Amino acid sequence: MSVGLRGLNVAWRGSSFLREMAHAAEEAEVESLWVSDHVVLPSAPQLHEQARTQGEFVDAFASLGYLAAVTKRVRLGAAVVVLPLRHPLLVAKAAAGVTALSGGRLLLGVGCGWLETEFRALGIGYADRGPRTDEYLAALRAAWGNSEDGFAGRYAAWRGTTAVAPRPPSGEVPIVVGGETGAALERALRHGDGFFPTGPRRLALAEAFRRQRPGTPITLPVLPDGADLRDAVRTADRVVLTVRPGAPRADFGVADPAEVAPAVARVHDMAAGPQ
Repeated sequence: MSVGLRGLNVAWRGSSFLREMAHAAEEAEVESLWVSDHVVLPSAPQLHEQARTQGEFVDAFASLGYLAAVTKRVRLGAAVVVLPLRHPLLVAKAAAGVTALSGGRLLLGVGCGWLETEFRALGIGYADRGPRTDEYLAALRAAWGNSEDGFAGRYAAWRGTTAVAPRPPSGEVPIVVGGETGAALERALRHGDGFFPTGPRRLALAEAFRRQRPGTPITLPVLPDGADLRDAVRTADRVVLTVRPGAPRADFGVADPAEVAPAVARVHDMAAGPQ
């Protein structure tokens, strides 16, 4: 069972904090570092509480490129890129670049998004974000494959050979599908090289995915108090702790680099105990 950290680019504290967290993670033998994604967080009275409390976001792909430069071993993931907010050629190019810079360490987590005001600010339809995401997943693989046939879809299309260079060494970037609904589960079953369920149903979604796709990696986030850790360890291949700069100390939340190794050790101690 592997341990990761997520949210390194949220509640921005400067590049030195990001670098120190990354170095502490490698020293503690953390397996993966995950960044979050929003393009914009519009200010509006009806804005979801989650968006109001998440603070400033540094761009996901910029953060991944920086982490690639300051680490050597740890895998780098996005949890998750809001796929329908960007043309798939832009995502394919950015992901291929991070893959090259990191020596093949990228796990591209994708989801369909939840913040309607963000879609509205960017002039992108919210109601059809599900089918748009499904199409963009197919478009990513076409772009990485540099197919001479191009791609023809409802939301994105191009003709002829479209070079996404440098091309990923394996021909494509591993895709981890995230989300908290039955639709996300179905999307992961169809398109995912892994699954990152979130929300209150995450354990049930993970178990359903495991039954239908045994052997495909599952990643689960853990609450800062660790209340769900034992179930997560039983169900997932990887558990992910949340970086919460400035937050009160929690057994399974990480507020600063000094807390990384103790939190990871507590996870392994619990995983080694009776289930």
